[in-house]
Amino acid sequence: MTSTGFYLESRKIISDHRCIKTLSTGVAMGFFYFLMMLFGYLSGEPLPVLDLYWAVTKLILAYSLFCIYKSTGKGKHAGGGIIIAASAFLTAWGFFTGGNPIAVLMDALSIAVISLVLYDVSKVVPEANLEKPAGAIFLGLMFSLVSQTTIAALGLLLVVIGMVYSANRLDFVYSLSKRLSGGT
Repeated sequence: MTSTGFYLESRKIISDHRCIKTLSTGVAMGFFYFLMMLFGYLSGEPLPVLDLYWAVTKLILAYSLFCIYKSTGKGKHAGGGIIIAASAFLTAWGFFTGGNPIAVLMDALSIAVISLVLYDVSKVVPEANLEKPAGAIFLGLMFSLVSQTTIAALGLLLVVIGMVYSANRLDFVYSLSKRLSGGT
């Protein structure tokens, strides 16, 4: 494939600006969730109702990945959407049944998927500079899995910073995508 062919093929990820806007909305909602989770973690008063909010946020993120899959036809986006949707179901189910250890593992996997999708978008639109926030989200995920309180709080802070920066940069990608598709 020529470099022009790769360029056109890779631009499919942003060809439907609604997919990018949905991804941006989901990441912004994720920022709010992790910010509230960090406050709850630091205050010692977790808010269990946030789990339902996180489940809805993950459904929005899963929808955006299915939308991207529709544009690109790449199975990794459909697989990521399935992982995030399954994680959303397990999170909601855990809220109503009192917890599920598999939900925690799926939650970590879904956050890793979000980080990787942001990295995919950054390869297509290098001007967006999404590599750093995607890396911060992934590193924050790794830190939050550590049992030491200070490191886990630092991990949540990294995820919060990565999410807010990603949401901001995805708005740039959305405006670029909208211009490329003719603004409809």
